[in-house]
Amino acid sequence: AGNGVALLEEAFPAVKQNLQQRFETVVEFAVHAGKNLEGQALFDELEKIRSEVAGAMPQAAQSAAPKKPQSAPPSEAIYGKPFKGNAVPMKDLSMDMGSIIVEGKVFNIDHKELKKRNIHTYIFSSLFRRNSIFFKPWGWMFRRALGTFELIFVQNEESKRLLAEIGFDNVIVAGDTRFDRAAALPAQAVRYPLIEHFKGESRLFIVGSSWRPDEDLLVPFVNAHPDVKFVIAPHEMEQPRIERLINECVGGVVRYSECRTERDVEGARVLIIDVIGILNQLYQYADWVYIGGGFGVCIHNTQEPATYGAPIAFGPKYHKFKEACDMIALGACASVTTTEELEEWFAPLKADEKRRAHFARIAADYIAANKGATELIVRTIFEV
Repeated sequence: AGNGVALLEEAFPAVKQNLQQRFETVVEFAVHAGKNLEGQALFDELEKIRSEVAGAMPQAAQSAAPKKPQSAPPSEAIYGKPFKGNAVPMKDLSMDMGSIIVEGKVFNIDHKELKKRNIHTYIFSSLFRRNSIFFKPWGWMFRRALGTFELIFVQNEESKRLLAEIGFDNVIVAGDTRFDRAAALPAQAVRYPLIEHFKGESRLFIVGSSWRPDEDLLVPFVNAHPDVKFVIAPHEMEQPRIERLINECVGGVVRYSECRTERDVEGARVLIIDVIGILNQLYQYADWVYIGGGFGVCIHNTQEPATYGAPIAFGPKYHKFKEACDMIALGACASVTTTEELEEWFAPLKADEKRRAHFARIAADYIAANKGATELIVRTIFEV
């Protein structure tokens, strides 16, 4: 099928049978989904399989099934000793026979304890570079952590080749599960009547996850285009940041949280999104997008706006993300460092709708063409 969902659903009966024969119990899945949701698409599929397996088991087996802690959502119920951040101790998880942990990142995991508990571990959506610590003479502890995993699912052939150089042959090129998550967004999108009323017949430029350096570049740009409407979603929503945008952007600025009816956005040209959880849905209304973070550590998610079909600009620090590099090469994205460079990118896209639509389609097609990692991983792990 076009989105792979039908193929996965066809595999569920075989997965059920396979799991019941192998483990004779309910299988518990725990996925760590990083801030870029590497694991979310895979978690969704595994959780669906787990539910179906549990439903097919006898009542006695179901009642004996391990239960997850109520204090944390399933996607955060992980075991490991991460080098940064927190983890759920193994004693707090019910690791019965056949339990599986799927990690999105490399942790320093206790090998002996994993083997004793018959826990299978996998890493997925991984991208390795020559300058990574795994390939340094002093990176032995990280290589040992990597050796914990039964299979390593990587994004590209270069990662597989690099791992082969340090002795890892349990590597499969599967791609990036984030593409599956992003590709599903348009079908899941809900309408936002207030945004639709705000946009009206105008064209809309959405700024996603902006930081102060991004806004220094963007404010003069916003003010230079009074015929375009802007949605700005700051990454951090401190009052001084929002007040600065309100004071410096011209043409009428309103805050989303203060809008109760469509009448509240009438006459406004800039809408500031000061709530969380809706940005990836709002991209459906974008004609152009700017993604923040490129003047800090690295840019934020470009896959979400790309899947809806929009040309995208961002700052100079994007090289850690393969999709950003790929879409720059395709012309669907551009990296800018000044307001002038942003204007140079924007002007031809604004003046020529066919040109804008062409690169928007390239972005959407790129996301669609890179789906499938979730299906490959599930089929490989469960041998179906």
